[in-house]
Amino acid sequence: MSASLCALLALFAAPVEMPKVLDDRLQLELILQEPDLVTPAGLTIDRQGRVLVIESHTHFRPQGYQGPPHDRILLVDPQKKPAKPTVFFEGTKYTMSVAQGPDDWIYVATRSEIFRIKDTDGDDKADAREEIAHLETKGNYPHNGLSGFAFHEDEVYFGFGENLGADYNLISHTGEKLSGGGEGGNIYACRPDGAKLRRVATGFWNPFHVTFDGSGNLFTVDNDPDSRPPCRLLHVVEGGDYGFKFRNGRKGIHPFTAWNGELPGTLPMVAGTGEAPCAVVAYLSPYGKSQLPQEYRDALLVTSWGDHRIESYALTRRGASFSGSMKPLVVGGENFRPVGMAVAPDGSLYFSDWVDRSYPLHGKGRLWRLSAKPNSEGRVDLPRFAFATAKPTSDAEQRDALRRVWKEMTDKKSVDPFAWQSVASRLMDLLRREPKWDAQARSDYFNRYAALNSPESMIWATIAAREANAESPLSLTPSLLKHADPRVKLLGVMWAGEERMTALRPDVERVLTEPGLTRELFEACLAALELIDGETPAGSILSDPKKETAGEQYVFQMLRSGSTLPGVRRFALKALRPDHPQLDMQLLARLAADSDAATRIEAIRSIRERPPAERAEVLREMARSDRPTAERLEAIAGLVPEDAGDRATLEELAQSNEGALKAAAARLLPPAKFHAELTTLGQLAGAGDPAAGERLFFHPRVAACYKCHEHEGRGASIGPALTTLGRGASRERILQSLLEPSREIAPQYVPWKITTVDGLEYTGVYVGEEVDGTHRYADVHGKILRIHPRQFEHREATKQSIMPSDFGKLLSPEELRDLAAFLSGK
Repeated sequence: MSASLCALLALFAAPVEMPKVLDDRLQLELILQEPDLVTPAGLTIDRQGRVLVIESHTHFRPQGYQGPPHDRILLVDPQKKPAKPTVFFEGTKYTMSVAQGPDDWIYVATRSEIFRIKDTDGDDKADAREEIAHLETKGNYPHNGLSGFAFHEDEVYFGFGENLGADYNLISHTGEKLSGGGEGGNIYACRPDGAKLRRVATGFWNPFHVTFDGSGNLFTVDNDPDSRPPCRLLHVVEGGDYGFKFRNGRKGIHPFTAWNGELPGTLPMVAGTGEAPCAVVAYLSPYGKSQLPQEYRDALLVTSWGDHRIESYALTRRGASFSGSMKPLVVGGENFRPVGMAVAPDGSLYFSDWVDRSYPLHGKGRLWRLSAKPNSEGRVDLPRFAFATAKPTSDAEQRDALRRVWKEMTDKKSVDPFAWQSVASRLMDLLRREPKWDAQARSDYFNRYAALNSPESMIWATIAAREANAESPLSLTPSLLKHADPRVKLLGVMWAGEERMTALRPDVERVLTEPGLTRELFEACLAALELIDGETPAGSILSDPKKETAGEQYVFQMLRSGSTLPGVRRFALKALRPDHPQLDMQLLARLAADSDAATRIEAIRSIRERPPAERAEVLREMARSDRPTAERLEAIAGLVPEDAGDRATLEELAQSNEGALKAAAARLLPPAKFHAELTTLGQLAGAGDPAAGERLFFHPRVAACYKCHEHEGRGASIGPALTTLGRGASRERILQSLLEPSREIAPQYVPWKITTVDGLEYTGVYVGEEVDGTHRYADVHGKILRIHPRQFEHREATKQSIMPSDFGKLLSPEELRDLAAFLSGK
């Protein structure tokens, strides 16, 4: 960065707002800030207690940027006052992580390369460099490649993001090659010099950082896919599958994608984390020293970029894994964006701070140190984490022990996925060591376990058999599809689709006619049928990768068939867009008179989206009928007060003796606005009504959330899908998002303000591109705008969400409570 720019930054730098430490025994110190440090990413502490921090100059480099042409690693000695950085190393692009490794090597991860550097002559500059591994791929997004380091038992572990599904080869310096593309992110391990490269686990989105606790348990923090919150803290085990597959779509909502162990064979999270976690550490200094109190030594610490805080997760044993409860440790304002984090030899904690929410380079940055106040409690000892089981001495003894454990878990009907994954993985490893156990023999070995009377035993044994022998899915899938347990059946449906097993198409269809059908099974069957029938291109899992849903062409048959189960009709209505040309009012009217109450509700919601000439009289009649109140409320929501006939119906119902109907009608008649300013979440304390919140979510004239967001199959995919929002986001976080939608905007949902050559102005979220290059944008009402780049006069990103910013005025406090209750599932 030029001297003049640095001086300008220093001159206009705003006073630093100190984050708040929520533990009176600790203190926070600002070590460095702009212009001495800008846009910092990962950091580490060397054995002398000095900080090595990445200074990014290539991450979304804006036009006219004055900084250095490449990233740098700065060396900072915090003991010197003032702390002035020097350049330890420079010359890389998209540099993500740095870590102190064995023998004083410093390990560096860029998006496409892992190498190690060392200062051999003591001049505080790296003069030796050795390659560990590199990535061959067309993927070039700045931060979904290689990142993160942890060292354990003579291996270095690191992460790899989803790479936008591009094919890749990860090649070690010794020539070992691992290939893939579309399977999602992975975690790898190799010797410190790069030899013996192997994949540890898969199914991540972007595992930015990894750490080991004091008992050798591996953890990572994983950012969330576009529409599948929350971000997650994960316990990583050998061979584990954590559910995300990019070939199923980047949003993460495809029926064959899991995020919290929803699908058989996938593993759940320890806890949902704050938005955009970038680093996780087990609080363990290289010399066993601690300055933080005991509760933090038995926890994991996480940097949450989007929630402006350092989070502490206390771990509780949950079967063979853990659950975690979060307590904020350091909380800042809008301009506190912690990224990298590391523990120093003296037991203090350092973390870098990106400062600004802007992804492009912006010339700001800070470095903080958290330590104990003088005379505060702080013993020197090691963390106490999970138990470590003693291993039998021989392979035969281990195999016998694991067989006994498998039998015990089967007898007790264990549903602990980490226990099953651990036993299956270790058994497979033992069998691979013996020459007599070829692929078929290993497959047969696990097939015996699949026959045991336990759904989980069958799931994990058949997954192991498939891993042992690529031919096994062909023989195993029929029995899965016939199983009574829906999770076993779901595994069979997924395999039938992924392997395109044409002969099993009738079996997949039969699943749709059987009692106990779940929404997950329904959606999986549609996806499987689409794959089996060849509706998707070769090498892809989706006919439309941007849509991430499947099987619309099968829905009409289900809706028109009088023999389908009520659940099928209900799911089918949700899955089918209301304006589909083959969905006519005659069919919707029949479904609105269905014997199943939930199906009737969904039919009325679809009728509301039909053209006014088709829907108006039908909805008026329903609103005035003797139908159950819930159905009449749904019909009222579709009335438009600007229409004379609808207005007359609303005015009539506004005089009703039934309170709910009266309130719903009056809500649509002017004036029906709420001008009370909501300044704190405390004003919204108290429980809400989830059923009322659901009506608001799908109400076309009040909240109208469904116009941009999907929930359990119904709604648009412009914004994030909200079906699973309540599993990770707190009620408070949901309310905050409703009241302050512009507080945090994920990059893929940033609105664009466009001025055309004709002088017209549009604002919307980019949702896709058509064959001729025309861009599609969605406005605040979910309306799609089509603009070709040739029409652009000016286009710039804005910091204002397209989501209404005045929900506090548009909705009453009671309505906000109800909507939050629905979205949180509470």
